[in-house]
Amino acid sequence: MNTKYLKAIEEFGKVPKSKELIKHSLNEIKPNKENIFGTIMSALLGAFFALWMGFSINTIELFHKALEILLNVQLVIFGFIFSIYSIILAFFSDDYVEKIVQVDDESKKPFLIKILTYYESILFLYFINVSLTGVIIFLMICVPLNFRLFSNNIVNNITSTILMFFYFSFSFRIFYELKSTIYNTIMLFRSSITYRLLSFIQKDNDNNDD
Repeated sequence: MNTKYLKAIEEFGKVPKSKELIKHSLNEIKPNKENIFGTIMSALLGAFFALWMGFSINTIELFHKALEILLNVQLVIFGFIFSIYSIILAFFSDDYVEKIVQVDDESKKPFLIKILTYYESILFLYFINVSLTGVIIFLMICVPLNFRLFSNNIVNNITSTILMFFYFSFSFRIFYELKSTIYNTIMLFRSSITYRLLSFIQKDNDNNDD
């Protein structure tokens, strides 16, 4: 049996634990030289909104409104990516899977395994983001608008700014990952069209030979 098939069967036959999926999904946004721009932009945007809301007199109200907007956007994107994943699985023909499973990427990893693993990680990553936002919203509902952690307003402002910075930076970094998701989708469909055209050429050559 083709070793490529065995490797794909071994990969997709495994049932990963949830903590493994979380680890793989977080690795997608781990800072490195390839995504440094997205990481920096997310941090800058996170710092801007955190400072703006953290030192406002209406911090809790502004943050709650921002959470509601972000949750709506996150749900839309999550549904969008889940739809793409479903379409991709339905789009794969037996012949296409047979060919693409034998294609390696630049790191010698099977392209099919890499692309499907990526989509699984992104789906789980957005699930984490949506769940985190939902939990924070429920917590904010229980917090009065004049709530203070400390008696000192400066300490309150700094603490809330730091906490919001981490949340906003994380959320914006996941939003930025949508760029890579769109890119991978385009590459996958382009490779599918290329394979179909090659099949047409092969059929045309066979007919000419006859």
